[in-house]
Amino acid sequence: MSKSHISLFHATPVRCKFACAALSLLTLPVMAATPIDEQDVAARADVQQFIGEMVEKHDFDANKLTTLFKQVELREKIVAAITRPAESKSWHQYRPIFVTQTRINEGVTFWNENRETLERAEKEYGVPPEIIVAIIGVETRYGRHKGRYRVMDSLSTLAFQYPKRSKFFRSELEQYLLLTREENIEPLTIKGSYAGAMGKPQFISSSYRHLTATANVTCGTTLLTPSAASPIISNATNGSLVAQ
Repeated sequence: MSKSHISLFHATPVRCKFACAALSLLTLPVMAATPIDEQDVAARADVQQFIGEMVEKHDFDANKLTTLFKQVELREKIVAAITRPAESKSWHQYRPIFVTQTRINEGVTFWNENRETLERAEKEYGVPPEIIVAIIGVETRYGRHKGRYRVMDSLSTLAFQYPKRSKFFRSELEQYLLLTREENIEPLTIKGSYAGAMGKPQFISSSYRHLTATANVTCGTTLLTPSAASPIISNATNGSLVAQ
């Protein structure tokens, strides 16, 4: 018999208790946390707290919000995407993606098809059409790629499953619910980026609410069209140019 076995038999009662306790832990079933993709979102305490805040601050209906959140899906892929954003690439990596003959041709077509709107935006805000066209081309390739995630899912995932930026995304989720209520949009129908950006210019909810108000346009379903995108981008860009 080995020394280790002998020492175990001659161990003190206290040591035996610790050894038995350790062995018993090995026999316990492993309790794995529920994957976020399978969670009942509406049942979470932090979501219930958020619903309460929306009821108190903005007079939302608690039952309707609960029903809405029961249909929300938290996505692991969204958390993974925001932890390794493509936006961290340098310009020399971006340039061959965006400055191509195909994209230039698409930009010319977009410009010609929306010339009146672009010229009107330039007169009112002083932003040249080429800037608006370039932004829409970079962000969504003229509306072709507006995102594959439901904005409600993206914002909920980052608000309740990404502690590093939860405060910001809770605020954006609040703004999104206000935006969809104001514009009579079903919250689960709009798709966007993993960070909740949406529409042709890929703005976030708070930006849409602020910029559409000051641009004197309504989002509604035009949130996805040049008629709203051009003045909104002009308004935002004009503010940036003034700040510079």
